[in-house]
Amino acid sequence: MAEEFYRSTDLPLESAREALSVSTPLRKSVVLSHLCSSCPVFVGEIFLPTDLFVLLMAEYDVILGMDWLAEYHAMLNCSDRIVTFCIPDLPMFQFIVKLRGEPLSSLLACVVKESMTGCFEQLPIVCEFLDVFQEIPGLPPY
Repeated sequence: MAEEFYRSTDLPLESAREALSVSTPLRKSVVLSHLCSSCPVFVGEIFLPTDLFVLLMAEYDVILGMDWLAEYHAMLNCSDRIVTFCIPDLPMFQFIVKLRGEPLSSLLACVVKESMTGCFEQLPIVCEFLDVFQEIPGLPPY
């Protein structure tokens, strides 16, 4: 959740049990240590609470990632711009993205646990083929 957006709410802020390091395509890294628990996220009239870390960012109020999509059994249909939710014990429902004017720009970020840094060689399949897998220092230049 954007820090500026957070300030416009009355949500309580708490320290995270475990800090997260967020890496951006610009090769910058930010440590996130504060979050809002059980933030009210609504898709239509359906309440889908989530924990949101607070960070300094522009253009976006909230970024919901793959963990959130998986938690709520979301299926993405990118060509039709439809997100279908198949949550157990709820009827299926959809969120249809209708863009007005220019398409939205996208943001790419990777969230990793601080404790996972350097554990590349510990992945089971990588252990079997260490001669094939190599650490990649970052994204290739444009």
